[in-house]
Amino acid sequence: MARRHHRKLRVAGGLVTSAVIALAGCSLVGSADDGASSQKAGCVAPGVTDDEIQIGFVVPDTGPLAKPLAAMRSGFDARIGLANADGGIHGRRIVATARDDESSPATNNEVVRDLIDRKNVFGLVEATTAASGGADYLHDLNIPVAGLPAEGVWSEYQNMFAYSYVFGEGPSVDTFGQYVKARGGTTAAVIRTDIGDAPQDFSSKIVDSLVATGIRILPGPFIWNLNTTTPEAMAQQLKASGADTIIAPISSDELADIMRVGQRIGLKPKVMLAANGYDPSLLARQGNALAGLTTFVNYVPFEARTPSQQIYLNAMSEFAPQLSRPDQELALVSYILTDVFLHGLQLAGPCPTRAGFIDTLRGSKGYNASGLLAGDVDFRNDFGRISSCYSFVQVNDAGTGYDIVRNEAPGAQNASLWCGQRLDH
Repeated sequence: MARRHHRKLRVAGGLVTSAVIALAGCSLVGSADDGASSQKAGCVAPGVTDDEIQIGFVVPDTGPLAKPLAAMRSGFDARIGLANADGGIHGRRIVATARDDESSPATNNEVVRDLIDRKNVFGLVEATTAASGGADYLHDLNIPVAGLPAEGVWSEYQNMFAYSYVFGEGPSVDTFGQYVKARGGTTAAVIRTDIGDAPQDFSSKIVDSLVATGIRILPGPFIWNLNTTTPEAMAQQLKASGADTIIAPISSDELADIMRVGQRIGLKPKVMLAANGYDPSLLARQGNALAGLTTFVNYVPFEARTPSQQIYLNAMSEFAPQLSRPDQELALVSYILTDVFLHGLQLAGPCPTRAGFIDTLRGSKGYNASGLLAGDVDFRNDFGRISSCYSFVQVNDAGTGYDIVRNEAPGAQNASLWCGQRLDH
């Protein structure tokens, strides 16, 4: 069959990101025999026995993304451990086989074929940015997959599930513009890069959102290239522009260098909105250089300290103790995307089939990982579309932590949540 070209997207979840989704009460799936023991015998789906369900886990243990994505294995381990401690799914223990795709699409294609053809797993969780390698093969065989929506393929194939698509095809939302407007922003300078597609995805979606809410975009151009632009030059250009809002789709460490210069020369925007930056280790490196920086996540920030977050932290402590700081984005993202897969198994019933998993999960809505997510997910209507609900967090003045930015708009249902409308026109 004809193969598509799969375009890279920004990771969901902050990055999103971010990125990346209904049981009664929208709870995390847990113990679930549900009187189904008598129905388990005779199930013939691959990877399903009377007592177990075999699944595959693909993660880059080696290669250029091994270190940045290392925490994702811990999130997966914690969610599987918690499910099994609670009795499995419909009384079956979840047994996982992991494979390293070396951060390579070609290797990804090899390892997913091995998991399906040789290990005979039911489906896959993919915590990788190279899933495009085996995507066509998995689609052809109608294999259920949940994972990190870091490539365009996640918004193309119905068998591939993510709980959020931070940036991708389709219209933007006015959420970012509403946020900037509420913070007093009126005129924006949008930093652009000339490297890669993902920053351009971020910039275009943010620009559309700002314009929809009446924020004026300065012509610039404000081009950032680490090899040809200095932090001093960028900070001076931003100050001279008179912008009260700065949009930055660059790495947080690079942005810190610009902001450090900006502090010296009196650059004081009302809003500095970045594509990423919610990371305690970042503050440990950069300190108050990032004071005032705002970023957004599509899950409830750890500063909220909710009961659902405590369940997550307890699971990480018990089943993934190797991760010293469980309050980090990618561990939580992996935990949630693994829950998406378990949720699909729950919905598929006591005698699951691959087709049944895909059909029932794709048709479900109201999923929010028991309150871990910033808003509910409709797997059919939200497929391939960026999220409309986010939490915004801001680095405090000392550069030592984050504060949740409260939504004080009249009628806001949750002060920690900013929800807008899709720009479908």
